[in-house]
Amino acid sequence: MAGRPSKEAVDDTVLQPDVLVARRSDLTQRELPAAPLLAVEVLSRSTSKIDQLLKPVRYAASRRCARDASNATCAIFRASLPRDGAGFAGLLLGIIGVAVSPMPFFGLIAIPCGVLALSFGLVGRGRQRLGIATNGGMATIGAGLGVIAIGIGAWWLVVLDDGLNNLKG
Repeated sequence: MAGRPSKEAVDDTVLQPDVLVARRSDLTQRELPAAPLLAVEVLSRSTSKIDQLLKPVRYAASRRCARDASNATCAIFRASLPRDGAGFAGLLLGIIGVAVSPMPFFGLIAIPCGVLALSFGLVGRGRQRLGIATNGGMATIGAGLGVIAIGIGAWWLVVLDDGLNNLKG
């Protein structure tokens, strides 16, 4: 087998790792619908292409160890791309929220940006704890900036309310 396996091979092949580590709560009687925590493959010449190219795609494991019996090495692969979008979005929205917060009237935009930054930051931290994201620090900073943006936006609401009350009378 040369190169990547065909789409038909990916769709029709039943695969089983040599060693599988998964959460008990993820297992059913017949299958593992969630990604395993660890899938270990012992490589041989006859199965190395399937073990290195096809199985990571199918397992979508957060960690995969392929052990080559011929030279006693073990390489760790990421079978799926890290899901870093929420942490990045949290950081970006937090920066925007804090950046616009000191501007009169535009400071009110800081509240929705801050709420979204906090939400995405917390989702990103959760994904990092599960091992499916790699940017926990970025997510944490985004959540913190979100809290700051919410605070400054709330201060603007108080200032505007006070100003409007002074104009009325």
